[in-house]
Amino acid sequence: MIMNNISIIPINNLPEFEPKHDLADEIVKSFSSNNFVLEDKDVIVITQKIVSKVEDRLIKNDHESIEKLIKNKKNIQANKIQNKSLELSLLLSLPASLALIIGSEEIVNALFGYGSFTENDIIQTSTALMYFGYGIPAFAVLKIFANFFFARGNTMTPFKVSTIVVIINIAISILFFKQIGFVIIPIATTLSTWAGVLCYLYILLKIKYLKIAPKFYIKFIKIVFSTSIMSYVFHYSLNYFAKNLSYSSDYKILYLLIIVIFVALLYFLICYFFKILNLKSFRTN
Repeated sequence: MIMNNISIIPINNLPEFEPKHDLADEIVKSFSSNNFVLEDKDVIVITQKIVSKVEDRLIKNDHESIEKLIKNKKNIQANKIQNKSLELSLLLSLPASLALIIGSEEIVNALFGYGSFTENDIIQTSTALMYFGYGIPAFAVLKIFANFFFARGNTMTPFKVSTIVVIINIAISILFFKQIGFVIIPIATTLSTWAGVLCYLYILLKIKYLKIAPKFYIKFIKIVFSTSIMSYVFHYSLNYFAKNLSYSSDYKILYLLIIVIFVALLYFLICYFFKILNLKSFRTN
């Protein structure tokens, strides 16, 4: 019986590939430096990422941009991108948060209020959704803050903060589940995530990974003001079309979509008017 053997041989001494490199030429050079002779029926396996890097087909995100700037000791530019990342996350998460808090019952009713959910089910589910709404900005900012550490090759701090978040989440859920019921799950998730955000912020400011620019505070006030106007209009619209959004209405999801689209457009128009929404300012390259 003839046994066919397969050998997997890694190729060392390859460079960090960039668009300027000739992929085939670098691979051939590596054969010589590794004393490797390519034989008939040998198969060369190349990852798609390397091909994409050589062809300059990678989408550059904030993490990659910050990492490169920090590596080149361009800390001012890196901090600018960090501020922009934080600003953009709040620009999108704050209105989403208030929309869920204000319209949680109408949202659940429009999606599930057609017989499968009773009115009591809708109230219970919307309460849980509302508490999740309080945590939306924290969910977004937590991810942003973690990337600030990853960009510097620091993976231990995000691990420690994540552990703290999980412990707080589990502790709150266990301690209060009997008294509150399943609603404690979104409450615990929201509280623990905000605790994680505060931990990250304290560490970032202490070790000077993040310096909040004065312009950020101005933009933040504008975002809060724009969100407040949007929230008022959203709340007013829900009350105005209350009958059309009721449990018995067959077209409640249509009315809700119209209201959501309207207030979303209004919000972005206000942001554009206050010069908050400027896509060019959020470019990182």
